This record gives sequence, C-alpha cells and structure tokens, in this order.
Amino acid sequence: MNPLLARRKAFTLIELLVVIAIISLLIAILMPVLSAARREAARVKCLAQLSEHGKLAAMNATDDERSRLHPPHERSGYLWVAPGDHDWGGGNGADMWYRAGPAGRNAEPAVPYKGAQGRFMNRLIYGPVVNGSEDFSLFRCPGDEGMVQAFDFMPPTPVYAQSVFEATGTSYQGDLWSHAMKARQPEGNPQRKETRFRFGCYNRPMNMIPDSSRTLLFWETRFMQAMVSTVEIGAGGEADNHQFGRMPTDIPGSHGKVGRFNAVFADGHAATIQCRKQGTMFRPSDFDHRYKKLHWRAPEWRYDCFPAPFIKTERGTPPGP
Repeated sequence: MNPLLARRKAFTLIELLVVIAIISLLIAILMPVLSAARREAARVKCLAQLSEHGKLAAMNATDDERSRLHPPHERSGYLWVAPGDHDWGGGNGADMWYRAGPAGRNAEPAVPYKGAQGRFMNRLIYGPVVNGSEDFSLFRCPGDEGMVQAFDFMPPTPVYAQSVFEATGTSYQGDLWSHAMKARQPEGNPQRKETRFRFGCYNRPMNMIPDSSRTLLFWETRFMQAMVSTVEIGAGGEADNHQFGRMPTDIPGSHGKVGRFNAVFADGHAATIQCRKQGTMFRPSDFDHRYKKLHWRAPEWRYDCFPAPFIKTERGTPPGP
C-alpha cells in the first residue's frame, strides 16, 4: 500500500482544530436559541396551567352561594397574613404560614394555617380531604426560580428566593391587598377584630367584577413585585402605609423577559401581560374617584374592581384548640 495514501486518510492537527472550532461556534449559536425555546415552552405550559385555574374558579363560582371566583381559605378569616395570596390551591409550603397542622390561639405566631387542606381548588380537584401528598404539579410554574432578591417587597424566609412553590405550595398568587380600617377592640383584647376592605377579586361575587376580561384573577408571583415597584403606584401612594414605588425597578418575569408576566383574568382567559417600572400603568391622577390611589391599572389589565364597592372582611384571633 502506498504510504502516501495511508497518510492522506488521517486528519491533520490543523484540520481537527478547524472542525472543533466550527462545532464550538455552532454550539455557541444554538445554545441561546435552545434556551429561548425551552423558556417559551415553559411560558406556554404556565399559561395553560393558569387557564386551568381560571376554569376551576369558574366551576367554584357556579356552585358557590355567592358566585365567588376566589373564595377564602377555610381559615383565612382568623389570622392576618394576606388572605388570598397563595392559599387557594396547591400543596403545603416550607413557610410556616403554609404548612399543615392544627391551630390554636395560644400558639398563634407559629400557627401554620393556610396549607393544602382548606384551599378551594384542592377541594374541587381532590375532594374534601387533602393530606398534602397529592400531585400538585398544576400549581408549579416550570419557570419558578423564586422571587427577586434585594427588593423591598420580599418575604424574609430565604426559600422564597429559590422557589415560591416550595415556600407556599404554589408558584402563583391571587389578590391579597386590602384597605384597612380601625380595629373594633383595643390591642390585646381577645375579641379584637379589624375591618378590612378588599378592592380586587378576592371573596368577590362575579356580578361585582366589572370588565372581567381585563380584571386580574391569578398571576405568577413576580408580577406583584413588579406592580408595587412602579413609579405610578409610588406617585399615588397606597393605603396601610406601604411605601410602594420608592425603588422603581424593572422585574424579570419567570420566563426570562423583563416586565412580562403570565396571568389569568376573571373571564377565564390567560395571557402574558406587561408591567414596567414606568410608563406601563395609568397614573392615579388619571382617575376621578375617592380611592383613586387604589386604581391599579394598565391598558391591558386592572387589579382593582372600582366602581364596584369594597368587599368588607374582618380579621381576628383564631378559635381555640
């Protein structure tokens, strides 16, 4: 065999380096494309899950005596921690307020009261008894990487920075804000109750939700961080002494795009909405209303239900053991 021909069958070092360089270049080009494709697939799956949440809410409204899309957790009337936030579907969470267990007045600071048992969507899916071992994947956003850190609207429990699902049992959030009024009884009174006025969809009959195709029902949790960090909300001021808007910040959504978040509306349709630190929302001064500072709206969505009246709720101490 001709030795010259034998040598021609092998690659030279230069040829191997060229091939490796080409492969590396192709990988560098394709990796962002593949990453974007994975994020888009996760976003679509997240929207599908939120759409299912909307269907379950509509199912509840059909059977509920008050036709509510977002009724309370069975214990939400007793303790103060933001009834309506993560307590409507999903499993038990690592945060003490979302674990499962009995409640008693004497142990109130450590009472885990908004766990899987008592969330209305769980009742619709799994029946009246939920032990926490069910498949709660419907409530886990595939893009859930926790809440944004170094931000003033950030729970102190570290697990929130890793996964909202692990913290609360669901990646998603619902209406949690209220306008507070004075307590009926002085501090320390065992019968102390505080009247709060809700202006979103929580505990609200369907016929008191105007413009349901724009009114938000549930959303990925980072949306709330984005909304309360807007210049517009900061300019309007908010009830309960929250200094919203003091740190105008663009928040990335769970699917990689800044200011873009998935949500489901009161009419049941799910969509990706926008909320940037400035220029997305209307200014409170755009409205002529007694509670105009609570008009949290953008052209494509709205949080509040004005001019429908507030929904009055009370919070107080839990029942005894």
